[in-house]
Amino acid sequence: MSKFTRYQLLEEMYLRDLITKDSKLYRDYYWRKLGAEGEQEMGQFLQQYLPKQCQIIHDITFEFSGKTQCDFLLLGDRVWWLVEVKNYNGVMEYKNNQSLLRGEALRSDQFAAMRNRQRIIENMAHSVDPTTKVIASMVFIHPNSEVKWDSDEQFTIITRNQIKRHLQTVTEKYNFNNYSKQDLEAIRRHQINFKEEGLTIDENTWTKIRKGCRCPNCQSYQLQVKKKYMYCLECKEKISKADMVFNVYKQLSLLSYNDKRPINRCNILNLAAQQFADSVITRSLKSYHIAKSNGKNYYYHNYYLQK
Repeated sequence: MSKFTRYQLLEEMYLRDLITKDSKLYRDYYWRKLGAEGEQEMGQFLQQYLPKQCQIIHDITFEFSGKTQCDFLLLGDRVWWLVEVKNYNGVMEYKNNQSLLRGEALRSDQFAAMRNRQRIIENMAHSVDPTTKVIASMVFIHPNSEVKWDSDEQFTIITRNQIKRHLQTVTEKYNFNNYSKQDLEAIRRHQINFKEEGLTIDENTWTKIRKGCRCPNCQSYQLQVKKKYMYCLECKEKISKADMVFNVYKQLSLLSYNDKRPINRCNILNLAAQQFADSVITRSLKSYHIAKSNGKNYYYHNYYLQK
C-alpha cells in the first residue's frame, strides 16, 4: 500500500463491526466499495485485451492546471487514454447539467468532472508533445447499468456489454505496444500523494471493536488455531501465524492512522484476541520493521502506511 485511503479504513471498520448498515458511514463505505470493485473488474478487462507492453497506470492523482484523480491512464505511441469507471446499478441519466441515478440526484456532476479530468490530462500530454492524441472513455461497468444523456461530449460513453468491442476498436486504431519515457516522466513529475480525510476512532468506539484474527481470503473470523498456522473453517485456507501477525499489524496501523494509537505488542495482541503468543509478534515483525526499545515493550514504526 503506497497511500492511505478512506475506503480501506471504512472497510476495516465494517469488518470489525464498527459500521452498521443503518449508520451514516455505511453509505460512504458502500459507494466506495462499489467503486473499488468496478475498478478491479475494469483492470482485468484491460489486462486481458490490451497489449502486454501497454503502460497501465491505476488510481493516480495529478496537479497540473488543476487537480484531478484518474481511475486508469493508459500510455501508447503518442496517445494517452483516460478511462473512468462507474459501477452504478440502474439507469444513470444526465440532463440539464445534473446527474441522476434511478431518478435521484447524485452529489456531484459526473459529466462535468469527466470533462475537467480530460482537460487536465490533455494539457499535461500536450506540455510534453503537442501532437499527442488524448482519448477518454467513461465506462459504466455494472451489468445493470443504463446511461442516458442530453449533452454532446468529447469522451466515449460505454456500458458493460460494449467494453470488449470498445477496447478492441481503440487498440486497432492506436498503437499501445510502446510508449514514450518522457510521457511517463511527466506523469510521475506531476503526480501528487493525495491523502483523503481520515476518521478518528475514540476510546469508546475501541471498546466495541470486534477482536480476533480473520482469514485474508474470505474475511471469516472462524479460524482454528494450530501450532504454526491458522485454518479457516469457511474457505479451508491455511495461513501461517507469521503472515497473520503481519495482517493484524496492518489492520491496527490502519485503524490507528489518525489517532496515532501505539503499534505495540500489547495492542496487536488485543486486536487479535490473543490468538497467537507475543513472542510470535517479535519474530514475525522484526524482519519487516525496525523496533525501538521502550521499557519492556517494543514499538513498531508505522512504516506500512508511510512508504
